[in-house]
Amino acid sequence: MRLPCPKGKRGSLFSGQKPLGANFSAANINSKFALLFSFGGVNVVIRKAKEEDISRIAEILVFVKRIKYRDIFHNDQFSFGELQVLTEAKRYMEYCKSNHSDRQPARILDNIWVYDDGIVKGLIHIEDTEVVELYTDYFFWGQGVGSALLKFAIDEFNVSKLWVLEKNTDAIAFYKAHGFIESGKKQFAEGTEELELLLVREA
Repeated sequence: MRLPCPKGKRGSLFSGQKPLGANFSAANINSKFALLFSFGGVNVVIRKAKEEDISRIAEILVFVKRIKYRDIFHNDQFSFGELQVLTEAKRYMEYCKSNHSDRQPARILDNIWVYDDGIVKGLIHIEDTEVVELYTDYFFWGQGVGSALLKFAIDEFNVSKLWVLEKNTDAIAFYKAHGFIESGKKQFAEGTEELELLLVREA
């Protein structure tokens, strides 16, 4: 049994954030590349990920997956053996190198956006109108990072669906607070015996 999304495919999602309050004020600066806003008196940019972000992205992915998924999957061999920051970073670098060719699919970083206030604190992976992944560094949970990323995805890409592990109740509550509802569709997370739910955003 493996954790979902070990190879960067669609997987279960997590964000331990509160909905944004009235202090969220956005101003577009070329909306397809970056969004600048003031949050709690701090200037924040949500921008497209760059190659120099890869080590930070890998770090966030690895440690949040360990924290959130260990009690669900009970697979320490994967969590502490296969799932390593260096391995994840190398995988992303390989994607970037292989996708420089026009014959390759779009570079994976072209679909990843990061929350950056001087420190990259979270990321969101968007494919068409689906949230594929949303992760916030553990040390910044509860500070609105995930909410800002999700609001960005809704406003800029009109995201309307995502899959989340049925046992990831914190994530389900988070998405419901942002207008998502259960569609009734379920499937097994790839390579596991755990169910994930399809959530859709109400029109």
